[in-house]
Amino acid sequence: MGAEFKEYFKKIHWEIYPISEEELKQFATANKINKNQLFHSKETGLVRNACLARDCPYFLKPVGRLSHHMDVWESELPLAFHKTVRLNRHKSVDEIFELFSHGSEQKVLKHQEAIPKKNFEYYFDKEKKMDGYDEEKYGRKVSEVQSYIQKLKEAYIKILG
Repeated sequence: MGAEFKEYFKKIHWEIYPISEEELKQFATANKINKNQLFHSKETGLVRNACLARDCPYFLKPVGRLSHHMDVWESELPLAFHKTVRLNRHKSVDEIFELFSHGSEQKVLKHQEAIPKKNFEYYFDKEKKMDGYDEEKYGRKVSEVQSYIQKLKEAYIKILG
């Protein structure tokens, strides 16, 4: 996979936002998508089998395994970001960033062999949880992540209260 494509992919997938049940229904109707084929979680506002990047050609198109689509990120995708923001949406951006950057919501997978360890090294061992945000590794400045946290907090508060 070429570096140019990876950069394009990351750019259009940088900010992913939850979608409400009503928004999903409206989009599906307007685009003639069978809403029942999308596995939407009312709890998280995320869709397990479709991309939520609005500029992606696969936006809300059901796919067999979303993880294959997101493999482009390789190890550069911090885990449990949305979960951390969602569960702490009433806290300050600084508090959420601190929780996220130290892996507060990361878990050890039950079926570790199902995911290539090269991509998710720190996800498999509690001792290897994320311990501080690395701008170079993830390609975003702390200020960019904090801005995203603020927008994501607002989206979750709008959907979940």
